[in-house]
Amino acid sequence: MIYQTIHALLGLDNLLLVTWQCSSDDIPNDKLPEFDGLDLLRIKNRNFQKFKRLNVEYPIIGSFEMAYLPEKDSWRPHFHAVTSCGNRDVLEHFRVYLQKQKHPRNTAPLHIIPITKTPVAAIGYLFKSEWKQKPSRVLGLRYTTQRLVGERLVNALLALDRLGMRKKLFLHKCKSYRRGRHLIFVA
Repeated sequence: MIYQTIHALLGLDNLLLVTWQCSSDDIPNDKLPEFDGLDLLRIKNRNFQKFKRLNVEYPIIGSFEMAYLPEKDSWRPHFHAVTSCGNRDVLEHFRVYLQKQKHPRNTAPLHIIPITKTPVAAIGYLFKSEWKQKPSRVLGLRYTTQRLVGERLVNALLALDRLGMRKKLFLHKCKSYRRGRHLIFVA
């Protein structure tokens, strides 16, 4: 999928790696086994509506992911995406929109990083299939590891398996279709 994404964005300048968090959609740890494709579709549709309201006219190709927050014992949905945006102002309007969520994290729910030298590595980061734990302080201890263990790891793997890679894709102003075993993106 990495090379299909590069081919879809081939010839486009100003590639940006964009990560945004959906803090109003936090999922309690005990509800993760019930999380399914319909819940993900609801989250994705809400983001599509945000981009539509902001008149985003360039392709955005990304993937859904969750991070475990130990201090809240919950999972935070977020998206990693790559886009070709000549005008960052639209993304700054998206930042303001995200800050109006219920529980914005440090008023920085959107991260924008220009992709300059290694687009393959940056785009490969989008499609990783591993959910992690956010480092935080709980009861005075600092958790520096991002690796999930025990029941949380099992629940994360089961949720990933239920969703599958196809449902995790986030495609705005972009179409995908299957050709044999490959997924082709057309911007």
